[in-house]
Amino acid sequence: MKKKVAILASIKNLRTDLSHTHNMNKAIALGISIAKDLPQDAEVQFEVGQTYYLYKKYNLALPYLVKSQSLAPNNYFSILLICNCYSDVGNWQKALPYALKVSKLLKNGNRDQYSYQTLQVNSVIATSYLYSDNWKSAVAGFMAIIDMITKGIINSNQPPIPVPQVNKLTNIEKRLVHRVLYLPIEIKARELEAKLLLSLAAIQAGFRVVIGRTWILSANNFMDLPPGIILFKTLNAIDANNMLVANTEGRHINVVIDEEAFGRSTSARATKLNVDRDAAHIADHIFAQSSEHLKSLNNHLGDISEKAIITGNPKLDLFRYKNTASKNHPAAKRTLILFCCMAGNINPNGRSFSRTIEQTLAAGISSATPANIEELSQLLKDICQYEVSIIPQFRETIKAVAKQFEHCDIVVRPHPVESNKLWEQAFAKNHNIEVSNTGTLTDWLNKSDAVVYVSGCGSGLEASLQEIPTIRFTGENHIKDPETGLSSFINIEAKNCKDVIKQLNRALTLREKGEQNDEVHNFDKYLFRNKESLNVELIMEQISALQRKYSAATSLPIENIKELSKRRKIKFTLQPFHTNKFPDTSVNQISNLLEIFCHKFNYSVKYNVESIENGLFLISRSNN
Repeated sequence: MKKKVAILASIKNLRTDLSHTHNMNKAIALGISIAKDLPQDAEVQFEVGQTYYLYKKYNLALPYLVKSQSLAPNNYFSILLICNCYSDVGNWQKALPYALKVSKLLKNGNRDQYSYQTLQVNSVIATSYLYSDNWKSAVAGFMAIIDMITKGIINSNQPPIPVPQVNKLTNIEKRLVHRVLYLPIEIKARELEAKLLLSLAAIQAGFRVVIGRTWILSANNFMDLPPGIILFKTLNAIDANNMLVANTEGRHINVVIDEEAFGRSTSARATKLNVDRDAAHIADHIFAQSSEHLKSLNNHLGDISEKAIITGNPKLDLFRYKNTASKNHPAAKRTLILFCCMAGNINPNGRSFSRTIEQTLAAGISSATPANIEELSQLLKDICQYEVSIIPQFRETIKAVAKQFEHCDIVVRPHPVESNKLWEQAFAKNHNIEVSNTGTLTDWLNKSDAVVYVSGCGSGLEASLQEIPTIRFTGENHIKDPETGLSSFINIEAKNCKDVIKQLNRALTLREKGEQNDEVHNFDKYLFRNKESLNVELIMEQISALQRKYSAATSLPIENIKELSKRRKIKFTLQPFHTNKFPDTSVNQISNLLEIFCHKFNYSVKYNVESIENGLFLISRSNN
């Protein structure tokens, strides 16, 4: 007995840091050995299975977990891990019976409705219904989870993330910074290109740039980075805390672009979901993308004119050069119709539905009242119901288009945070339908002759800016578009497959004749375009002025940046959720994109790219 206790304690200790391969191998070896010695011990079998599970070796974990469950049938922990082994790889059909059994055991045991286990199994059950086309049960499951989370937050009398202690803020005069710009990125496919273009403007202005995975950049509360200027992407409650830490611990200056505003509706409802009052208070400077954007912020936050300026969004610079696929269409090129999905909330990749909802609510309610929490909760319900209602209609529309346009390539692009599997299983038998969310949306738009998008999806706005024939799909049922996206108000509406086919025929006929689509959009109200120079250059003028005003007296300790990986004693462990958002990226990929932008936007500056951490890069001016 003492030997068993000691070995299990050693196994648990070895797996406290999952990044060490040596520890993993040692823990597994110890587990296999004791499992052979004690084959009828449920606890031992469970711990060995859990060890394999934590190291994502699901096939090896299952035999031990199944054995443990057979020895202790009512131990819901082993059943839950069996469920997770299947759900983590998207095998919802096999996960469902185990999730239902855990749910029953939890109810019988009167477990807390807001417990992690309860939310986890309910997410698996609802998602299993989604993947089996049981739309009504899926919606009921998703709504119940949102209610559970909302009730749990209100009853706890605490927000899901700490309320920023703004009284601890360090005055900007005491935060003297070097000429270095930090660009954290959450979603590579959506953010990287615009921020690399901004990097070129920064290098030209004499800055060094550190760019890459936001979780790696902030892993040590920004304390191991020389004081500089950090460009945050949002004004939500999560970044409010990040900015507070950067201010108080790292002594950085914080500026914000509110990138979510690029495709967001300016309605009060949409603004509340993404904009937090504390974030606006903590930010040193806010870059608004238009007069309408600034107006929506002022309406929600009060007058912020002292720290806000209209600069435009860096992303808009990418659309200065329009798509030419429909103007110069090679005879040998097959026509490509791009369908852009929008089900990232109900079909997330790398994390559960419940975790997605918790994070989304957390982003908007750091100091909200119960009434505001319920208002945001209702908005999420509306969004999720809309996403579920659209899937079967959009799916059948895509199949109908693929049949009607057999001579065309049909590409289905899920949202960057969405799982491909839902769509891959739907189109497995369709030879001319490809499901892919690899690469950037810009890449796919450059190849596309027409775009069909779910109303509200930001892809509709980007396709319109590229002057590509664009169709907005709304479906035809009682579930209304929540209208949180700017693209809900533009482009030709199509309610069903007949509407889509009709509009595609018109668009492709115009293309063959070399004629332009006659639909005109005026985006100036929502998207400021700097006519004399790029938006990134206007942003860098503001950042440069800030740095000159609060300039550090000492020189930049560049070696501290270059040796960041060596200096860090504790590493951030990336989960699939993180790598799905920001896949592994090489120095060559960064360099190649910079070279493309130098040519495209007439930058003559020479640069050097170095990898300094896992998914983190230093871009400096080169003397060569």
